Amino acid sequence: MRVKLESTRKKIEKAALEEFYQFGFKNASMRVIAKKADMTVGNLYCYFENKEDMFRSLIDSVRKEILDLVSKIAAPLLLEIDFPEKNLKEVVSLAADYIYKRKKECIILFQGTKGSLFGDFRHKFADKLSQTLKKVIEQIEAETSKKFDVNKEFVIDLLSETYITMVIEILKKNKSKEWIEQVMYDIIRLLHKGVLSFFDK
Repeated sequence: MRVKLESTRKKIEKAALEEFYQFGFKNASMRVIAKKADMTVGNLYCYFENKEDMFRSLIDSVRKEILDLVSKIAAPLLLEIDFPEKNLKEVVSLAADYIYKRKKECIILFQGTKGSLFGDFRHKFADKLSQTLKKVIEQIEAETSKKFDVNKEFVIDLLSETYITMVIEILKKNKSKEWIEQVMYDIIRLLHKGVLSFFDK
């Protein structure tokens, strides 16, 4: 009986993921999810309290792991001023593998959380990126005695938003894991060079 219940839950989650992916949280329909899962709307509530509970069940663990990936990718950048090619490639490979397997969940997080408990995810992700870039810049300033020669807050926020837009476009391309890995690595390298170019000579 437990196996049957678990398989039913998985069926609901599969249908819900497609609905949230296509329409976002706000416009997703419990009625449509129930129809795709071959059950009544009433039966959905045997597994989830409401749409928010269903959304949280599908997205929350991915949300936490995506935020954690920012710290993991940042770690090599904070270890040395020069671009840490080898160490960064290893981390980016792990990150690319993760987002390749969770592509739909990632797109939902960045574009489909409006009206949900995670409606501020994009803002939190951008803030975490900004804090990471700030640490990289401050480390370079401390170790080289050079100064970031532009409006620091504005440029950091702009770079963070640019990176998020790039990540979304990467996910939408529906390419291979290897392609995602290479493009992610190239973008980080480009942003790193861009940051360095703003330091006084």
